[in-house]
This record gives sequence, structure tokens and C-alpha cells, in this order.
Amino acid sequence: MKSLGIIILAAGKGTRLRPLTNKLPKVLLKINNKKVIDYAFETFEKLNFLNKEYLINASYKKELVTKHILKKENLNITIYKEKHLRGSLGTLFDNLAWIKKKDIIILHYGDVIFDKKVTKTLI
Repeated sequence: MKSLGIIILAAGKGTRLRPLTNKLPKVLLKINNKKVIDYAFETFEKLNFLNKEYLINASYKKELVTKHILKKENLNITIYKEKHLRGSLGTLFDNLAWIKKKDIIILHYGDVIFDKKVTKTLI
């Protein structure tokens, strides 16, 4: 059984979306009454992998991101709290041990909404 690791990058400050992101990080903004990050979880949960794990990096307003993500039941989620933003590669480097345990890795920018067909094509 192949293992799937999904890394959702959710640490950015969202400065281009100010003033919307003054109080909330981009991934917690709502589009059509649903938080942006929930679109990702909804799509990834439709993928047919029994061994699926998430790694979410958080920095800006990390308490709000953590509180929202911990409401997700029955999902295997690790929250990586990035102290100093170093970009996507910093997150990957810091979590190499986690990554090496997976057969397939998806790196997802948490503020992007996409269709399941896109992910299925990639895997």
C-alpha cells in the first residue's frame, strides 16, 4: 500500500490581500462560504489512498490555522509551526525525515483552489 504525504503551505502573511488578511491568514478566508484550506482537504480526501498524511506549515496567525485544522476529525495531520519564514524549501528541508517516509508527496500552496482531476492527473 503506497503512502501519500500532502504538504499544505499555509504560513504566508498574505500581504497582497490586505486588508482582508489583517485578521485572518489567506487559507482561512472564505470563498463561497467555505474556507480556502477546506477546499484542499475536500479535494485530497477524494483521492483513493488508505495511508494518507498531511503536514501543514503555519506561521502567520498560526494559532488560528491550528485551531481550525484541529477540528478536522479522522485525518492524520501534523502541524509544523515555522518560526521564521524561509519559503517553501525551508519547510521541505525541515521536514525531510517526514517526507522520506512517504511514497508520494504532494506539495500544495494552501491558497490555491483546484479540482480533483488535476491531482489525479499528477499522481
